[in-house]
Amino acid sequence: MSESKEKILSKGIYLIMEPQYYAIDNSLSGFLLGVYNNTEDKLSIELEICFSESADEEHDLELEGNEWAEFSEFDLKQFHDTPQLNIDINWPEKHKSFNKKLKPKAKHVAHIPPMIVQLETAAYCIEIWKSVEKKQVAKQELRIDPELIREALLDNKSGNEIIDIEDCTEEMDIHADKMGLSSIDISTGALDYQLSAFEQGLDRAIANGLHSFLVIHGRGTGILRKEVHRRLKAHKQVRRFSLCNDSGATLIEI
Repeated sequence: MSESKEKILSKGIYLIMEPQYYAIDNSLSGFLLGVYNNTEDKLSIELEICFSESADEEHDLELEGNEWAEFSEFDLKQFHDTPQLNIDINWPEKHKSFNKKLKPKAKHVAHIPPMIVQLETAAYCIEIWKSVEKKQVAKQELRIDPELIREALLDNKSGNEIIDIEDCTEEMDIHADKMGLSSIDISTGALDYQLSAFEQGLDRAIANGLHSFLVIHGRGTGILRKEVHRRLKAHKQVRRFSLCNDSGATLIEI
């Protein structure tokens, strides 16, 4: 087996799946599950595990900042039944809560588990909640006219944008100039071309088993971004998506 690569987790809350092995032949027997609170806040977490053919499990966890706790273990049969985890997170001191549903799948464990630097152990991790610094973005009035479409399609801010997204395995820039489009191509057909290229790139990312995909659409008037988001909302294999890079890109979780 190849040596595990090191991984430093960004601020957030993670499901940790530590592989367990049989002592006789060192083959995989299952996974030890835990939650890692990689933030400074105290958390109260309620977990419900729903299996297709066995009794459900419920767990209550209290985690201090930068603490992790084990809560269950899956053998391989349970894992292949694709259990669903319903996770409720509460921040008692901030009177805030968050809910997420997770289904660990084969794609989450398809590679050699990285060495999680903070935990000093090799394990798979799935992001539950990520700490994001929110920025206030002024709303712009949307006026649909040819000049605004021209600005959206030929947005030339891409050269100054900085991508700082951890663990994003693939990205795609669909600015008109990055795709070889020019002012003579400005039409509804050019917009369709950009969106078609984006959909093909997302399909490739899904087919390759990637966990995330970054599309750079720029800010402009928001026409391209709105069309990208409209397609993502209808996509059955997109778990969630969020704006980043000061609204110039969208991070898609598959």
